[in-house]
Amino acid sequence: FVSLPAILIDVGIFLVTAIFLYKDRSKISSKADEVLNSLPETEEHIIRSLIDSIHGIFQGVFITQAIVAIILGIVAAAGFYMIGVLTTPIDLLPIWVILIMIASLLPLVANFMFYMPLGLYSLILGAEPVKGILIISFGIVFLQILPELLLRPWVGSKSLDEHPLIIFLGFLAGPLVLGVKGLILGPLILILTKQFAFNY
Repeated sequence: FVSLPAILIDVGIFLVTAIFLYKDRSKISSKADEVLNSLPETEEHIIRSLIDSIHGIFQGVFITQAIVAIILGIVAAAGFYMIGVLTTPIDLLPIWVILIMIASLLPLVANFMFYMPLGLYSLILGAEPVKGILIISFGIVFLQILPELLLRPWVGSKSLDEHPLIIFLGFLAGPLVLGVKGLILGPLILILTKQFAFNY
């Protein structure tokens, strides 16, 4: 599992980079146009097509992550509420839901960092084994396995207009190989490779 400090460092670097790129977007765009206009027509066409693809992929990835986070927040709220009805209410439920929504932006292990301690607390320290087992089981199935196998690839395929398998591999392999930055670079590399192979 990726350590929390490493995740925070990666997220910090990503946010700072994104802020400066956005701030200087006009200068970067102007300079890029100057360089592209100086290229032969064929090369210019290829590079502009790739730039347009990258822009669409970035947009699609952000939309995918936001939609998945909202859906998992709703699922977590409903699931934890039902567990509370069946056993005893879960304390600070809105805070847990918000944390899980934020963690849903980081696939694979992030949600695990919240529902597992909550379940273990109920199981061991809270002397409520049934409640703890329900929380952990619900988290593993509905907040971990199903979202990564089905929800994220399906939402991503709609947002990016790509096959769900490519999205699944991108979101799975990217974070495993590249860490947090792989959330974007994983799908980006796979989709661009496919487009380059088929079009050029």
